[in-house]
Order: sequence, then structure tokens, then C-alpha cells
Amino acid sequence: MKALMSSVFPLLLMVSPMVSLTGCLRDNLGYSPTDDMGDADLSQTNIVPDLAVSLDGSSPDDLATSSDLASRDLSPRPDLLNTRDLSLCGTAGQTCCPGAACQGGAACTAANICSTCGGPGQPCCTNGDACQGGGCCTNSVCSQSGNSCRVGGICTDGNCKDCGGAGQPCCPDSTCSAGCCAPTGVCVNKGDSCTGLYGTCGDKGACGCGGAGAGCCLTSFTPGAPSVCTAPSTQCMPNSGIPNNTCQSCGGAGEACCDGNRCGAGGCCVAGTCAANGATCGATTCVNGSCGAGTCGGLGQVCCGTAPNTTCTAPDTRCLQNSTNCTACGGKGERCCINWRTNSPSICLAPYVQDLRAPNNTCFCK
Repeated sequence: MKALMSSVFPLLLMVSPMVSLTGCLRDNLGYSPTDDMGDADLSQTNIVPDLAVSLDGSSPDDLATSSDLASRDLSPRPDLLNTRDLSLCGTAGQTCCPGAACQGGAACTAANICSTCGGPGQPCCTNGDACQGGGCCTNSVCSQSGNSCRVGGICTDGNCKDCGGAGQPCCPDSTCSAGCCAPTGVCVNKGDSCTGLYGTCGDKGACGCGGAGAGCCLTSFTPGAPSVCTAPSTQCMPNSGIPNNTCQSCGGAGEACCDGNRCGAGGCCVAGTCAANGATCGATTCVNGSCGAGTCGGLGQVCCGTAPNTTCTAPDTRCLQNSTNCTACGGKGERCCINWRTNSPSICLAPYVQDLRAPNNTCFCK
């Protein structure tokens, strides 16, 4: 032990003077008055980074004007992710998805909104058949078969054809530009034969039969074959006199609805009688084929009335049993429209005919 102490003690004596020289006292050999902050007045020293320079590069001594935070818009930036949920697109009534894409059978309109498609007056569908029931797509809008698809054109089984001229299909409501609409559905010139037993096209735009107030034309001698009219805007109506079926005007205000639930000039078909556009429609107003001031009776709208006495008022529409909305009728593969003369479904639009299907003889058009 003594030997150890005798060896360590001299080392301690050598280190002690060195420790005393490393302090921050004035007798420290490394002391310098300019480096000693012990007596410095820091109250006037700006130790904060110069915001004036770092923010806009102006003079550092003008912080009030160069970086006046009161004049800066420090409000939160708009949250673009939450202002609109862009994932909600593509279904009927919503914005079209990128690439004008819609789903669920809807189509993208010119207003970039997805809409139900394929029915009369609706946008043409982009997938599958452009229009339902044998309709025609013209200028991206569907028209029902048997209806006008453009000026001087009629939709026939998906094809928009010229109409009204001699040898051409009759235009809607049995109209021809000059002459008569023969019972075969083809226009003939005045004085020409209406073919078969139908006589000659006369002065009033009707053949030997089928004129307004005249007897209806038989399409066939087969029992139960439909009777037709050849004068414009007429249809075959039951009559207690002779002949027992006569052609009467239809589609005007107060007149019977033409076949297919049709009324002219935007009128509404109310239980078989036409109400003028803008006139009373039951307890409400008719607006372009829809009652309820335009809220019921149109294609896709709710049926008017209360069950079981519900009805549709727009052309080529029908309220099916147990249904709440009006659907298209009379077209290819669709249910027959209501025949208001018999109050039964039996009307198909040209060129389609009835197809009674088992087990209940449900009327479809083919």
C-alpha cells in the first residue's frame, strides 16, 4: 500500500496546477476580456433570427412593414379533399365520372350529369341498345317507335325513316304531306288507289273509308282484326249507330286520347280524355304531358292518383299493377298501352302487334 501511494501521490501533484488553469476566472491564463460575456448587457441584443430578411428580403431594420403578420392572410387554405366527394359519380342524378362514364344503365348528358336513358325523350344509352322498345336515337335523344324522330321522319323498329311522301311510311298521327295514309300505313297521292278494298284517296286526306265521321277500315276480314282510320289525328271509336265503328278526331283538348295515351301540343291524357297543356288536370295542372303541375304521370315519374286508381298521363306510358312509377308501353318487348275505348291493355305502336303471353294472357308487343 505504501508503495502504491508513493507512486500515485507525485502524479496528483503534477495534475493539480493544470486543473487550476482551465477555469473561467480572471487569473486563468486563457482569459480574454473580449470573450468573457459575464459582464455583457444582453437586454439590447436581438438574438432572434431576422424575420424581415427571411420572409421577403426587405431591410432588417423595418420588421413592422416588411413582415407585418397582421397584413398577411394566415387563414387556413381550402380543404379541396373535403369540399366535394368526387367518388360520388356515375349513377342517375350524379356527376358523370371521368371519361363521361355512368353506371347502372345511366347515360352522361351534355350537362355532365348521369341520367336514366333509353326511354322516349331520354338520353340514348351508351351500353347495349341505345333506345328501348325499338326506339330510335337521334341527336343523342330517344324517340319511341311510331313517333317522330326528326322533321319529316318517323321511327320504325329502331330506324329513323323518311315519312309522308308517296310510297313512304305515314308520319305520326296518320299524316302525309300530300294525299292519304292508306290502312297499310303507307302514303298514297290524291286520286290514287289506297289498295285493296279501301277505295281511292279523296280530297279530305282519307281513303274510301277511315275519314273523320266515316266508317273505320278493316285491316283484315279475320274476326277480331283491328279497324283503322286514314284521316290525320283520328281513331276508330265505338258507335251505337251505323256503321257501329266510326273514325273520330282525337288528341285535342276535350277529345279522346289517341292510341298510345297521346294528346297533342303537350296535353295530358286523363282517363282517356285530353287536357290541354296548362289547363286543369284533375285537381292540378297539366305541364307538358305530366299532371300534378309536372310532377306525376310522365315517364319515370310517380303514377298520378292513389292505388288502385293510378294512371299515367304522358304519351306511350302506363302505370303497371303494383308499380309506383310510369313505364314506357307499346314498344318492342314492352307491355301494351291502355286502350281507353275498352279500358284494357291492347295498344301496340307501329309496326308492333299484340303478343298475349301465358299464363294470364298478359299483353306484350312484338
